[in-house]
Amino acid sequence: MAEDFSQASLFIRSCSFAETHFGLNVNECNAPGAPARWGPVTPGAHSRNSYHYRGRAADLVGSEANMQRFVTWAIDTHLGELAELIHNPGGSVDSGRRVPPSFWGAAWAGHRNHVHFAI
Repeated sequence: MAEDFSQASLFIRSCSFAETHFGLNVNECNAPGAPARWGPVTPGAHSRNSYHYRGRAADLVGSEANMQRFVTWAIDTHLGELAELIHNPGGSVDSGRRVPPSFWGAAWAGHRNHVHFAI
């Protein structure tokens, strides 16, 4: 249980950091403890097993430069803790390791305008 709390806490802190330090808007997030402004998660908008529906993912939106800065920060500081990080062109992480963009298949193309961030 402590690990779940730790992951949830890291997730909420990271999303808050994305807002305050990178100027990103947090969307599609209903994680426990998340501000109401981050939600709701749109039913049917994500894959059936998406971390969004488990309260462990958010979509971060902002300028390309700020999204890329966040991706770099997330990988540099939390790579091993990331469940998923998807942002075309600069971020492709699954289960704490970098993966090639082809790993995501057709979903890769849909991540140009936001960062999918999951812990």
